[in-house]
Amino acid sequence: MIKCLVVCAAVVFVGAGCSSGFVAAKNTTGPSKGAPSPTPPPPAPPPPGQPGGGSGGNTGFAVSTSGLVAASVSVGYRVGVAASGGTAPYLWSVVSGSLPAGLILDATQGVITGIPSAAGTASFEIAAADAAGSTAMKSLTLTVGAGNWATTYYVDASAGRDTNSGTSQSAAWQSVAKVNSAKFSPGDQILFKRGEVWRDELDFPSSGRSGEPILIGAYGTGAAPVISGADVVPSGAWTRCSGCAANVWEAAVKTQPNIVIFGGAGGTKQGSEAAVAKAGDWFWSAGKLFVWAAGNPANAYRSPGVESGSRDLGLGLFAISFVSVEDLQFVAANGLPTQGAVFAGGLAGTGQTSHDLDFARLTVADGAADGIHLEDCNNCVVENSTVSGMARAGVMLTSSRPQAPVTAAAVLGNTVANNHFDGISIFGCAIGQKCEGAVLPAGQFFSGMIIAGNTAHDNGAGIYVRWTNHSSVTANVSFRNTDTSANGEGYGIGIEASSNNTIAKNLLYSNRTRGIELSNDGGVGTKATGASNNVVEYNAVHDNGDHGIFTNAAPTQSNQFLYNVVWNHPNGECFLANGVGHVFYGNTCWNSSTGIELYTSSDTPSTGGITVKNNIFAKNVVHSVHVDAGVTMGSVAFDYNAYEGGTTPFMVNGQNDDVKEWQAKGFDVHGLFANPGFLNTSPAAAGDLAVLAGSAAAIGGTNLGARFAMGVGTGSAWPGAVKTSAQGTEWSMGAVMQK
Repeated sequence: MIKCLVVCAAVVFVGAGCSSGFVAAKNTTGPSKGAPSPTPPPPAPPPPGQPGGGSGGNTGFAVSTSGLVAASVSVGYRVGVAASGGTAPYLWSVVSGSLPAGLILDATQGVITGIPSAAGTASFEIAAADAAGSTAMKSLTLTVGAGNWATTYYVDASAGRDTNSGTSQSAAWQSVAKVNSAKFSPGDQILFKRGEVWRDELDFPSSGRSGEPILIGAYGTGAAPVISGADVVPSGAWTRCSGCAANVWEAAVKTQPNIVIFGGAGGTKQGSEAAVAKAGDWFWSAGKLFVWAAGNPANAYRSPGVESGSRDLGLGLFAISFVSVEDLQFVAANGLPTQGAVFAGGLAGTGQTSHDLDFARLTVADGAADGIHLEDCNNCVVENSTVSGMARAGVMLTSSRPQAPVTAAAVLGNTVANNHFDGISIFGCAIGQKCEGAVLPAGQFFSGMIIAGNTAHDNGAGIYVRWTNHSSVTANVSFRNTDTSANGEGYGIGIEASSNNTIAKNLLYSNRTRGIELSNDGGVGTKATGASNNVVEYNAVHDNGDHGIFTNAAPTQSNQFLYNVVWNHPNGECFLANGVGHVFYGNTCWNSSTGIELYTSSDTPSTGGITVKNNIFAKNVVHSVHVDAGVTMGSVAFDYNAYEGGTTPFMVNGQNDDVKEWQAKGFDVHGLFANPGFLNTSPAAAGDLAVLAGSAAAIGGTNLGARFAMGVGTGSAWPGAVKTSAQGTEWSMGAVMQK
């Protein structure tokens, strides 16, 4: 039985620049939370190799981190690196060697994080680039130890006995119930035998401590151990339903299922037994389960048969902390609606929360709610796991308790697919909204989030971040997120009521609505919160249902869109924007209905202060630029852009303008109105839209300053191998340069 239901109305994703590091693993210090600030962010620094960069640019600039705290296998790691003598903020990278397996260096936060998977020592060189264009480097080593483990307990569903000691494979325990009733000490390991199945709910009873977590994992060979929330319907329980249509069978099932599994595949719930009409259909009423099968379901579905959901969770961690969970499978959890196959949260009424939890290499499948659901879980990491077939989100992090802020967490390298709501969902609480029975005047915002290297496909939305500041969403792939069954919004990446984040180097395509959307929260609390001061850069966005990139709804403002490659949106805009203070620099747009549209709306009556430079808008179906009536034209700047195509190239306040009329209004007096000279005009990848050396577009841009001097380099591949390349004396238009 679930012990805690914490209902969160919103989620936050946040990342912050790090100019002074910290040296303790799993450090809890992070940026403060609150409403997004309207102040534009300071310029981010150019990566190493920028014009004006190099150690000679500022002889006092140096990486001040001299060493790194050792890590341990299976224990979450989060350590900052630091620099001194430069102009913050810094941009970090690994320039040679590699980090230990399971760890990444977040470029904007200056944080090494993840869950190490193997012992050993790694040598590598990191670089910091500052906002003044200087670069500093430092060679470091990081040692990963085997861990400080205590007693190991073994669990074997076939050969174990609960009367055994459990401390050897030959004297293993048998049941999950035995584990639930035991008391463990920091450093203990509880290992389940591979190839075995337990039909029970693991409500883990004990916490570890800092540096000595408890490990729940696997031993032996073969498939990962399975903990299932469903029971197999006995083969002898099935009879033909006498009052039903042909091929409908029934069996007595006492517990109402929210999920039914047919031979390992999730079924489809119907509204009545009369609607059960094809393989996989099921309906439950008054203690009877109805399914469709051409013959006896026990024969039609083997390995193991028809399974009916009966337990809320696979794993419950209630006010449990310092625990690592790895190499297990959790399937067919039956709980609704804000629960999860893997669930961590506080104990209601106690003020206790869960924190410092690490989840690695899990398989979570076919659940009635979320896959991995973590509430107020600070310093928690979900890495290299596969989550699919959830009725709601694949991975859900929520935060709604001001006394338990989330200032550090990471979702790294996971595959989330075929979940009916979001693939990855971050959900805080709006300003003035009632969460967990209390109104939160300042809301509840995540910060220090790192979402990197994930693959999200065939969900309701790919990655959706709400009420999150100072975080990063980088190098993810999000595609074909089209499921509408749980009201998913169909984005590749959604950023709602979240500010000062970096969204970079992601690959987003074939999503139901748009590749990226930045928006407000609709005022679900007492004050609408926008998505402001975000940096959206180096993304490849193509073939989505309507728009490529959309920034929408006041007070969303002052976002930067830099060097993105956006193509094949003939049913929408490459960029659709309202609000104030945005900049669009060095982007490439190809084959959109409109290259860029600026507009006002009932919730955003003011649009202006927008600068559009060094972009390419090519093969536009209708307009190159569409500026709606109501936009403050005197505060809008267009120049040094390249245009090609469009039946009516420019529409301003309802009037069609040709090039001469557009320039007469003071726009693009240095513009290029010709073929920009792409490498390939039938693009299959972003690199095909590189401008050829020697073309007019290759030298047609203007110097935008050191902050914006790094375009996309030739040979880039999304998302894992996106290169940057410095502008020369003459700046290029568009995102990708052939050098």
